[in-house]
Amino acid sequence: MVILYEKEVYVVFLSIHNKLLDNKNFILKAMMNQLLKLQTKVILTKADIVEINEKISELVTQNHLLERLQTKGCIDSAIFVERSNRHNQKNEELRRELIQRLEPDGISNSIRETQSPLE
Repeated sequence: MVILYEKEVYVVFLSIHNKLLDNKNFILKAMMNQLLKLQTKVILTKADIVEINEKISELVTQNHLLERLQTKGCIDSAIFVERSNRHNQKNEELRRELIQRLEPDGISNSIRETQSPLE
């Protein structure tokens, strides 16, 4: 049986506390990196988020195609503007939906709370 005196516990506690304070930024930055990696993995594995990102990518590709066709004179400017605006509007809707699905979750909350002391 080991006997611990209150004074010894207090000294050890203060020693650990001071070491943590001295390395606070290092510890928090390491934690932040791990949280960001975890968030990326979660985002890349959620089927609904992947689907929204694919739709956004498809709309961007379609807009680039429209721009090339319009530049080459293959489509009328009015058609280009109408379709481009439709794609941009749908793209904005998808981005809003994506943000709603990503926030707030436990990981995002932890990231915000970890960032506060670093700022």
